[in-house]
Amino acid sequence: MTSPIPLDDELLAEARSAARAVAMLAANEEAFRGVVEAFIAEDAEGVRKQLTAAGLLQECHLICEWLRVKVCMLRCIRLCGDLAPPKPETLGIEQLRQLSLAVGKVSADEGMTKRLTTAVEREDAQVFSELVRELEIGPLCIFLCHWVCWIRYELFCEWVCNPLVVQPLDVVAEVQRVGSVLRKLGDDERSDAA
Repeated sequence: MTSPIPLDDELLAEARSAARAVAMLAANEEAFRGVVEAFIAEDAEGVRKQLTAAGLLQECHLICEWLRVKVCMLRCIRLCGDLAPPKPETLGIEQLRQLSLAVGKVSADEGMTKRLTTAVEREDAQVFSELVRELEIGPLCIFLCHWVCWIRYELFCEWVCNPLVVQPLDVVAEVQRVGSVLRKLGDDERSDAA
């Protein structure tokens, strides 16, 4: 079966470059462990130092992106615990709408946003579970977690790999900013229906 979305040459080249960069890093077990440990600890200087020592600092964005995907998936699997994600055939527009409404609710409330971002950062399953229940999203929790984790590490990777960024960006503010877009879409939909 072929994909309805063709892979363009640029995307394919980037995937190959990322695979090569990660393979080169993995060939040096000590450097690989050092980068992963620094990444998980959100130690930007440690990541840069390890990549520099391995001669891979120029591949920072590719390696950071690869780690972001893996770390977020593992973190969210641990946080969601027994809440299995829905089967792909049961995911549809309604589930995406429910998730969007939950994201809008979280992002409209700074306290809730802080609780969520902190729970994901610290892998606090109890607080995260409370939020999932409060938002009534149950099996969609892995998507909420991944969304927050994705934003967190996108900011972290920008800090690590861009020498012009001298301090980490505010995760809570960024989650609220991105969530406000989804909230606005929901508000627009409701006003169109009226």
